[in-house]
Amino acid sequence: MLVAYGWAFLNPLRKMYYNLTVTVISVLVALAIGTLELLQVIASEFNRIDPFWGRLANLDFEIIGFGIMIIFLVSWLVSVVVWKYGRFDKIYSRRTSSV
Repeated sequence: MLVAYGWAFLNPLRKMYYNLTVTVISVLVALAIGTLELLQVIASEFNRIDPFWGRLANLDFEIIGFGIMIIFLVSWLVSVVVWKYGRFDKIYSRRTSSV
């Protein structure tokens, strides 16, 4: 994360782009985990024993946590690639210099 923040804070536009990316991913992860927890409570309260509810009740949140870490790493790498090949620095500098 230190490398990601260091990359992002070199440029104000890059910082905004990175913060938006991390915020969107954080919200999506929080919604997914919250939904899983809610479904687990529903399964427990209503004594659901279907295969779907059984799998849901036995989820391993440690594996999910590693998946979330991978999602953040991949999103940072994608952000770097999109930023580099999208040439946002040059587009942004042209717009601000012409104003």
